[in-house]
Amino acid sequence: RIWLGARCHSAQLSDLDLAKIWRGLWYCVWMCDKAPFQRELATNISSFVHLFSEDKLDAFRFQTCFYETMRRDWIKIDKFRLNKYYSLIRHFLREGLKFCIVEGMVKVGLLMGLMSILRDECLLQLPNGFRMHVADIFLCEAYIVFGTDMPTSTLMILLEPWIKIVEFGEIPGQGIMSHLFIEAILKNIFKLLADFCPRTDRFEQEMEENPRKMYWAKIDLLPVQEMLQNSAKRPNKFSQGIVRIAALYKKITKSE
Repeated sequence: RIWLGARCHSAQLSDLDLAKIWRGLWYCVWMCDKAPFQRELATNISSFVHLFSEDKLDAFRFQTCFYETMRRDWIKIDKFRLNKYYSLIRHFLREGLKFCIVEGMVKVGLLMGLMSILRDECLLQLPNGFRMHVADIFLCEAYIVFGTDMPTSTLMILLEPWIKIVEFGEIPGQGIMSHLFIEAILKNIFKLLADFCPRTDRFEQEMEENPRKMYWAKIDLLPVQEMLQNSAKRPNKFSQGIVRIAALYKKITKSE
């Protein structure tokens, strides 16, 4: 941390330096045993992104290199080591989102930059296991970082790359793999989003039944519904699923 922090402030890190750093960090996780130590290591490594707080472009380069490293080396991960890399991805995504908050305010430019990196270096790229795990954890991590009062404008930035992928219905050259990924997006992003935005007429009842459940109190699903309906106008094999989710959003919106 001290070594990396010193070079962050002196602007001495090339792309090759970052690639070497992430290769070393990747093997640190590989060699780490016992779940508590693995979680601590994942937390510490993920916090390195905040060392780049004075140079946002270098912070984006650091994050880009993480996603490149995970894509390249994903195939090497066996079933015994998979969970600790899942933990690393979860913590790194969380810290990346936290990096977009400056003095308690979400910086739109930083969040858009992060989502562009996530889109280009993860969501549009194989392997499937990596990006499907990101889809699994994305909304939960967004809730942890932005909290109950996250505004609709922030949600729309977070959803933009996911909506674009669903709209096109297939990622060129990826065949069945892209179809499986889009099905995961519909289930773990857009369908799950409805659970984060309860109907107003049932809100108190749901809170009493499950007080620990995660809710976004200020989210308006209408803009998301409209974007999904627009994407469904471009016919593909997922159009019917998109329409059903948009209808679910409409039902929730009408109850408010």
